[in-house]
Amino acid sequence: MTIKKIFLIFLAYFFISLGIFYSASKYHIPWYGSDDFANYSLMTTKPFNNNVQAAFAYRFITPTTAHYIYKFGLFYAPEKTPFKDHFSIQNGIFYDPFSLAALIFTNYLFLTLSAVFTYITITKKIKKNDLASNALAIGLPVLIYLSFSTIVHGYNGLTEGGSLFFISLLTYLFYEKKLIIFGFFALLSVWQREVIPIIMFIYILFAPIKTKKYIYLIISFIAFMSYVIIRKKFWPLPGSEDQLILTAFYNHFFQLGFNKEFFLQGILANNLIFFLFFSYIILGIKNIKFLVPYIMVILLMIPICIGIGASNGIARILNIASPLLIICLSEFLIKKNKDKNV
Repeated sequence: MTIKKIFLIFLAYFFISLGIFYSASKYHIPWYGSDDFANYSLMTTKPFNNNVQAAFAYRFITPTTAHYIYKFGLFYAPEKTPFKDHFSIQNGIFYDPFSLAALIFTNYLFLTLSAVFTYITITKKIKKNDLASNALAIGLPVLIYLSFSTIVHGYNGLTEGGSLFFISLLTYLFYEKKLIIFGFFALLSVWQREVIPIIMFIYILFAPIKTKKYIYLIISFIAFMSYVIIRKKFWPLPGSEDQLILTAFYNHFFQLGFNKEFFLQGILANNLIFFLFFSYIILGIKNIKFLVPYIMVILLMIPICIGIGASNGIARILNIASPLLIICLSEFLIKKNKDKNV
């Protein structure tokens, strides 16, 4: 695949999501559902000298990237926004509206790159150059932008875009057998979101490939353990200490409350899953073997999210795995197309 084609694909996804980006840039107010912006804003304006606590302080890749976009003014900031005019002061602290604009634009770029690498992975699997196959490869990654969590939490002052980018990139590197580069980005990914290598470990474990994959499992495990060791031994910071305590992991299960907020944010917000579920019923599809890797990611990540005290953020974390769902879906459609042509 040529650089020119990749650039054109980047532009295609860049413009398909332009409306969501503009809406977020113009109207997003982080204090209504995205309070973590208070940490990421500080990390964006002062990435190397701030008092942000764990676990936010360890998720520095997106804020650091946003810092340089912020520093050089490489972002779009509407002249008038509700945040700039009325909500930039919270609890007596001023938050630079430009830091929010820089974070939104950074996530926008990362989400675009996530779609690009998902597209490339699907293209490699198709191995055909007919119009229908190319349309399939281009169209499926658009599902990333239709996700509830992407729309609500992806284009704001958080870090979702970078997390989806790492999942897409690592999946591409895994299928392309680029072991050394995979290892580098797996180790780097924990500083974007610590659960990324866990998601990759589960997916690779159940991925339907015949080649040896144990080395990728080992690398994913080492990547996560490097985060745990560095956080506990070499770079300990106050905050969220119970994430690394086993007894607290169990306690969160007993404290779990099935309230309206959990039902909406933890369950219903997984709208892509519900879309596929009802689509399969309509289409009469009974064999879901192709979805096993993604289903196992969901089934195992849900208790992990509850255990680390992120029950209300389950959908946000599961949304990180959206590129895996899309790739699994592409494998099914590719197989169906081959069977039809036989």
